Amino acid sequence: MAASQRLIRALRKALRQLADPSKAPLMQAYMKSDIPYLGIQAAPLRKVTKAVLAAYPLDSFEDWRDSVLALWRGARYREERYAAIELVGFRTYEDFRTLNALPCTKR
Repeated sequence: MAASQRLIRALRKALRQLADPSKAPLMQAYMKSDIPYLGIQAAPLRKVTKAVLAAYPLDSFEDWRDSVLALWRGARYREERYAAIELVGFRTYEDFRTLNALPCTKR
């Protein structure tokens, strides 16, 4: 697996810096989620995620795919999954969003 551990660590660190523990339980209850929240609203989450993704570019389809999967599967907080979704949609990796990306369910 060629996941970018530097990117994942930087994303997790940036998300924790934005965390608002007072909002987290309300967000989790509203979404009826089993996975806990950090309490980050959508706009700040997207902004910081885009900044981190721009600072830690990935070199290949495999790095992109493996990073998405590592973020998603290793998420301890819902916002980490949202960051994985942002990575999927990040404009830099537009060419990677092909039929080759569909088998992302393999383990």
